[in-house]
Amino acid sequence: MKTIMKNADKSSSGFINYSEFVTASISKRKFFSEERLQLAFKLFDKDNKGYIGVKELKQIFNSGVF
Repeated sequence: MKTIMKNADKSSSGFINYSEFVTASISKRKFFSEERLQLAFKLFDKDNKGYIGVKELKQIFNSGVF
C-alpha cells in the first residue's frame, strides 16, 4: 500500500485525487476512456470524498476483487 501511495500521490497529500489516479492509470499501450476512468476511480473512492486514501485501497485489495 505504501508503494502505491508513494507512486500515485504526487502532491504528497496522503490521498490520491482524481488527477493523480488518472495519471497513474494511463498505460502506454492502451488508453482508457474518461468514463471508464471515472468508474474505476469511484470504485476506490467509496465515500465519495474525491480522493482515495490508504483505508480505501486496503478495503478494495482485501476484498478479493483484484
